[in-house]
Amino acid sequence: MSQLGKQIRKRFLMEHDFLTLFPGDMQPDLAVPGTPIPYLVVTSSENVISYNIHQTEDHVVETMTLLLVASTRSEADTCFHWIRHVLKSPSWKPVASDGDYQILYWRLDSFTDGADVAIEGDDSSLRTVSLTITGNFKYIADAKPGLVR
Repeated sequence: MSQLGKQIRKRFLMEHDFLTLFPGDMQPDLAVPGTPIPYLVVTSSENVISYNIHQTEDHVVETMTLLLVASTRSEADTCFHWIRHVLKSPSWKPVASDGDYQILYWRLDSFTDGADVAIEGDDSSLRTVSLTITGNFKYIADAKPGLVR
């Protein structure tokens, strides 16, 4: 899972109702068949590295897409509003560093909703919300002498 995705999952797990609302948890890339609904999937991420005047890595800006999958529109709306509330500024501040990097910020940039066919040939569908989240982090391990990343 992306660095930003890992930190956001850590933030979600700080809320007592995360695994109640999302029994399928948050997955990297794809959810396996049989994953309980609703669930989240980090479907893509893009990283841009910024360098300082000394040409050493200063920070990374990551944009990721998080897909929310639910059974009904009402369930998708409830889950989406929960995510939106939890990710509001300055929600990144209480998330502890893992020792290698530190989150500087994140923000929910955009979202779209839709429906996908659950089973080929079946009329039932799953409700989806696709969220684009951008975050900024820096590798704090790079500041330690002798450590090469």
